[in-house]
Amino acid sequence: FSETEMKVLIDSRSVQTLESPTVGFCEFLEYVRPDDLYIPPHLFVNCPDTLAQAKKIFESLGEGDVVGVDTEGNEHVELLQTCFTDDQGESKVILFDFLSAAKPLITPFLRTIMEDETITKVLHDATQDSKKLVKVGVQMRTVFDSSVGF
Repeated sequence: FSETEMKVLIDSRSVQTLESPTVGFCEFLEYVRPDDLYIPPHLFVNCPDTLAQAKKIFESLGEGDVVGVDTEGNEHVELLQTCFTDDQGESKVILFDFLSAAKPLITPFLRTIMEDETITKVLHDATQDSKKLVKVGVQMRTVFDSSVGF
């Protein structure tokens, strides 16, 4: 993000655009969706410690599981968002920061998830996301693209 970021504050009465000094992505996300639709990130992966936490969470995924995937960034992956439901039925949103120093550790881990043919990755308009992921050495397998239809 640039030194000044735009934050969109959505409430029940109005939409306001606010300029602020650089903020972390998690703080930024607090303003982009109404509370009733917004699932806060369970984990923001940007260092070895948070990557270790993500690995433990993803250990529960296996054959037949589904993970929602979306990438942010123009030409390159800057942020990868994942969302899935754990064994207890709880939604988990995990964000992977490709601009952090942990990128060399994040990429191999995501490769194991994204290339696992037993886990379905659900995306909308997967073409651009796939192109960006290939640039970092990750090829997705078993993909459902919701823009193509059912």
